[in-house]
Amino acid sequence: MTGMPSLTTTPADSSLAFVLEYLSKNGVDDAAVWSVLDKVDRVKLARLLTELDAVDATKYDKAVNVGMTSKTFETIKSGKKGKLFEEIAATVLSGVTCFGARKDIPTATNQLDVLVSMGPTSAIVPAFRDWGTHFICECKFHDKGVSVEWIQKLESLLGTHGSKVGLLISKKPISKGTRGNIPHMLQLFAMKGTYILCLSREDLDKCAAGDGIIQILVDRYISIQMGIAFLIKASA
Repeated sequence: MTGMPSLTTTPADSSLAFVLEYLSKNGVDDAAVWSVLDKVDRVKLARLLTELDAVDATKYDKAVNVGMTSKTFETIKSGKKGKLFEEIAATVLSGVTCFGARKDIPTATNQLDVLVSMGPTSAIVPAFRDWGTHFICECKFHDKGVSVEWIQKLESLLGTHGSKVGLLISKKPISKGTRGNIPHMLQLFAMKGTYILCLSREDLDKCAAGDGIIQILVDRYISIQMGIAFLIKASA
C-alpha cells in the first residue's frame, strides 16, 4: 500500500477494537501500520553514529593534547561518547510515534538515561499492550558485552521506578562468557513480569540502514519470554 486511508471516528467508536476492525476492513497490512508508527530520522541517526565512531577512534596525543594527562583525556572522551550514545538512543525511540522519549531525567534516587512514555496508539502493537505507562532505557557504550551486573542493576532500577520494561542499549551484545546465563536470567525476570530487552550497536546500524525498530523490539520481547537465545542477541 502507498498510504493509510483516512479515519474519522466519534467518541463512541474511537476504541482499540474499532481501530483494529477498521484496519482489517480496509486491508491495511502490518507494513503500512509499521510505516506510520516508525518515523525514525535515519539520516540523523547515521550522522550521530558516524560522529560517535569518530570520537571513539580518537587517541591521546601528548603533542596535541597539551596540558592534559591521558587519564583526563579518556575521562573527557568517555563523557562525550556517553552523551552521544544517549542522543542516539533518544533519536531512535522518539522516532516511534507512539513513544514519548526524554533524556537525562533526574529522579529522587537515580538519573535515567532515557524515559519513554507509552502513547495511546501503542496499543495497536500487541506486544506493547502490557508495557504499562512507561519504560526506561539505559545506555552502555563500553568495550565489553552485556554483563550480568548491568542486567541486575537495570532490573533493580525498573523496580524502583515502577516500570515493567527496560531497554539496555550497549556497544556490544551479550558477552560470550555469560551467554548461557543472561538469556535464562532474562526469561526468569519475564516470568515475574519484568522485561529487559537488549539491543547492541549492530541493531542501531540496522535501524540506520532501514530496518524497523518496532519489529526489533517486538522480536526481543517475544524471545525473552520464550528463552530464544539467538533472538535475544547473544554474541556468536
